[in-house]
Amino acid sequence: MNSEPRRLVQDQSFEQAIETVLDALLAQGFVVEPVVAGDCHSHALPGEPLRYALLEATLSELNFWRSPSPRSSRAFLGCRLSVFELVGSCTLITVEQPFRQYPLLACLVPRLTERMNAALDSIMRRGTAEKAA
Repeated sequence: MNSEPRRLVQDQSFEQAIETVLDALLAQGFVVEPVVAGDCHSHALPGEPLRYALLEATLSELNFWRSPSPRSSRAFLGCRLSVFELVGSCTLITVEQPFRQYPLLACLVPRLTERMNAALDSIMRRGTAEKAA
């Protein structure tokens, strides 16, 4: 089983890519929480900002730990998505599934991988459709 993160480069602006990612994840039943966002450039350097966002996606049926504070709750079995703005209106999207490095644990949650793959396919199709239009 491959435990490497998946990477996609979309020919979309950062805002469009975030919208595409959120739409695809929500359509597959993921709960998405922002982790952190910001600018990769140092404020001392000239040039356009290169934004990034880290998101945590879990399936509601796999989120076992409930906390009264949404800030302190973290996914038990989830995926970490990174969205990085690149030059030329392109965006890099990476997906990590930390549990995949443990084959026995991964076999218990095959739906997570299947649904994440479906979301990634949707992201790719939407990027291709926008490019063709």
